[in-house]
Amino acid sequence: MGYFLKFSDKEKQLLIDLPGHLGERLAKESIKEWVQLLQRRLSLSATETPRLGPDILWQLRYKIYKSFETSGSSTRTFLAMDPHERLSVVKYSDQDGIDGNGIPWLSKQATRMEEYRSYLGHHIPAVFDRNELASEGNRNSAFFYSMEYRPFETLSEYLLCDPAANGQEFFSRLDVALRHQVRMLYDQPETWIVADQPGEDSYLQKFYIDRFRRRLTLLADPGANLNSDWIEGIAPVNHAALMFTRLMSTDTLTINGITYPNLPRLLELLDIHKDKINQIEPKLLGLAHGDGHIGNIGFEIGKRIEDGFVLFDLRGADANARIDIGYDTGKLAFSFLHALIDRAHALKVPASSLEVNEETREANVRLEFDASQMDIILLHLELRKQLWGFLQNHQPLTDVFRKMGEEPEIWLVRTQLGEAIQLLGPAPDRLKDDPSGSISMTYYVLTTLLLNNFLRSNGFDMETGYPLVPNPEKIDLFRFL
Repeated sequence: MGYFLKFSDKEKQLLIDLPGHLGERLAKESIKEWVQLLQRRLSLSATETPRLGPDILWQLRYKIYKSFETSGSSTRTFLAMDPHERLSVVKYSDQDGIDGNGIPWLSKQATRMEEYRSYLGHHIPAVFDRNELASEGNRNSAFFYSMEYRPFETLSEYLLCDPAANGQEFFSRLDVALRHQVRMLYDQPETWIVADQPGEDSYLQKFYIDRFRRRLTLLADPGANLNSDWIEGIAPVNHAALMFTRLMSTDTLTINGITYPNLPRLLELLDIHKDKINQIEPKLLGLAHGDGHIGNIGFEIGKRIEDGFVLFDLRGADANARIDIGYDTGKLAFSFLHALIDRAHALKVPASSLEVNEETREANVRLEFDASQMDIILLHLELRKQLWGFLQNHQPLTDVFRKMGEEPEIWLVRTQLGEAIQLLGPAPDRLKDDPSGSISMTYYVLTTLLLNNFLRSNGFDMETGYPLVPNPEKIDLFRFL
């Protein structure tokens, strides 16, 4: 029977009645051809038990209507009718994933969704059900949870899909979203805790720099992740790992004719200048989304912007964990390049463009732009430039940071570091969807640009012998257009 079931007349009407264009599109597609479930199966020996697979959802009487595109994690998201005939979004994983972004992430995410419901109320979807399952012989397990479905448009979808999208309307919506988050999450002093605990590494070291280092390692050696069995034995992915190993052995990276220190050298500068990093450490941690880019901020279709605000896909952190609010602002900054790479596919560094000179320890790549999407590219880059002034002048946001003892010259610099550090995050996971390594290479190259800009504009010197590119005000993707 497969995983996708035919709609009854009642279900077709339910979908058609959904507000906006989504319902009509789903109903039309369901009649023409069922969406095929995207599944990567490995060839397992006869002694091994295969993964449970999403078919377990069908066995539990979930009718899967559509598989949604997701990014950045080892999970899958479906639109489904649950056993109680509720239209639901189901998030599923049957692997630990890259750096724990599969089952561990989903399990913690469901817990946080339930925890934050008490703060956000109807502005976050209600969790219906959560299940952890074990396969025969307990070789593998799976976890999924379901939550209420509400048709909405994310800020990212607005920019990519609305022909009338403009900066004024975008920042108007973002202002509403931030005011809600400040009031309901950030400005809750009773939940705040001191960021740096005695005897532990600093917060930025643990959650920014060390995570960045792990992602670099995974690009060159996917097997370093003990649970990345989806990657073992796949020759193209292993080839990509060799490609990144060669790339990271060089000292410089030339991008469209401009030479930068390569990412491992930039990471050395972060390690050398821990004193400068210490100056932008968060003082207090509190309630925050944790993955608050514009693709995870939405507004319900058919409602006023002020009433329809909704958050989803919270960071899969431990229960009762507290987060740096600056991490959220860093994710906002990260949003624009991430959308151009992963959603619009408008920026690309072909893996075939990589040239490595092992004698001189130099690498060269070509960053390409999709000329047919130049309006979208320019809009995203312009909004990214304007974001910094928007954040600095957002009174409720700056007020809550001041209550935490931070002025903009501290948290805005941390936001800039967060943008650069977080942009590399999706790169290792992209190897399984694009084993050529081109998407991962694009993240790598743009991270190089951003981290160079951060270091240069914040006074990190050049003791490593690999000078940062001068004139930080000109370090911008516009120079490549």
